[in-house]
Amino acid sequence: MSRFKKLTILFTSAVLFGGGAILFGGVGATTATAGTYATGSPAVGLSFPGGPGHPGPVWAGTWQNGQKGFCIDFGEGTPNRKGSRVINGPIPGMTAEASRQAMLIANKYDKNGSSQTTANAGIAIWRLQHDSAFNKWYGFARKAGVITTAREDAINAIINDARQHAPYNMHVTADKVLFGQSAKGTVKVFGSNGKPAVGRPVTVTATGAKILTVNGVKGHKGIVRSTFVVFTYQRTATAKVTFKATLASDSSKKARVSISSAGHQRTLSGGFTETETKPFDYEMTVNGPEITQECATNCDGVSKVTFTFNNPTKAQNITWEERIGSDRVQFSARPGATGTSKPAYFADGKVITSSSYCYTGPVFSGKCTTPWVTQKIKREIVCPAWAEGDLELPCSCTPDLPGSVTMTSPAGSTRFYRGFVSLDAGADTQIDLVNGISRTISTGKLVAGTNVVISFKAYTDAARKVEIPADDGPSLHVLREIDVVL
Repeated sequence: MSRFKKLTILFTSAVLFGGGAILFGGVGATTATAGTYATGSPAVGLSFPGGPGHPGPVWAGTWQNGQKGFCIDFGEGTPNRKGSRVINGPIPGMTAEASRQAMLIANKYDKNGSSQTTANAGIAIWRLQHDSAFNKWYGFARKAGVITTAREDAINAIINDARQHAPYNMHVTADKVLFGQSAKGTVKVFGSNGKPAVGRPVTVTATGAKILTVNGVKGHKGIVRSTFVVFTYQRTATAKVTFKATLASDSSKKARVSISSAGHQRTLSGGFTETETKPFDYEMTVNGPEITQECATNCDGVSKVTFTFNNPTKAQNITWEERIGSDRVQFSARPGATGTSKPAYFADGKVITSSSYCYTGPVFSGKCTTPWVTQKIKREIVCPAWAEGDLELPCSCTPDLPGSVTMTSPAGSTRFYRGFVSLDAGADTQIDLVNGISRTISTGKLVAGTNVVISFKAYTDAARKVEIPADDGPSLHVLREIDVVL
């Protein structure tokens, strides 16, 4: 009986003191009320020798305290618990920045199975809390070699990693390519400290494209490096391409803190994650075919038209369709080659109402394997019919009578014309003409040897300010040049 009583006395005088230490006797220890607070027990971690600030052994790691978590409040007694609450702001007794870092560490390491890593994470949280008793013990532990330089480096690595927390600043860019071509993109991720958030996992997804590799590995996922995240992709759609980078991280905004009785440590538990997403998109279409128009001298207003297209390499076979009113011109081009349409003939003023293309996969001039892509291009056939000009001379029997020039604009043309008559390279006399109208200019008395030049210009506007060049040449068309013979 006496032995039983002696054991009972020893048990009740023992306490779990400071930092979750192993049982030892102490003065001034606080005991929780039975049945109200549940006493925690060590889970994963390591025990270190005590010293200044903490006489008994120091348990660094997690406690099973309803939920597995890390000790905070180093100088208090054994953690106990009566429920817990979610903290999404500063942890009481810690700065806002230290709280964010401690939350990230708790969320990242509270389920860790390594005694060494978990112990280092627990010490990192104590360092962030700056408890005076911990500072005394830690100074002793470093000097005495209890905390080795290797462990110190590992603890610093955990703290440095925790400094890269949300809000994350993400940027996504990608090289722009055409359907079927491949390119690369980059996801840059910075932590709240403005430095690359190294070690954070990123997933890259896309619509209108196929993600090939992330950081050189097939798939969608990669880890942020000092050079960030680099992905490759192949464009699979002619429509807009959209990328989305998603970063999944242990939370630095939310954790769970136990409700402990006075004099007892609290525990900081994790289990929370957070995500950041950033999109990037672009639209890029093929430049339309080049159009060649050939207008004959003294033309009747009909142009010989051909279309050519240079298909980029590493693309697919492409087919173009040009619509001019109810007429259609189709032609195809192989990757890395030039395609040319058969000549077609169209009247001046006709408008190319649409220019569309589709890809035909591996089959040249085959069926479309993609939707048609219509470009908003409006081009006009420019080949105005020529005006006419005739010089009328008096007969040799009446040389004193004046001569005249009659000019006629082409009937049915929508262009605006201006005729010019010059004598011996002198000043021009001009008349305006439209749609089959004929007008006459008197040249006055003409003498033998007078040089008469009859010419015209065509315009797109009634004010005759926008001239139509002659097949990439000057806009002045010379109809006749005559040396008068009487």
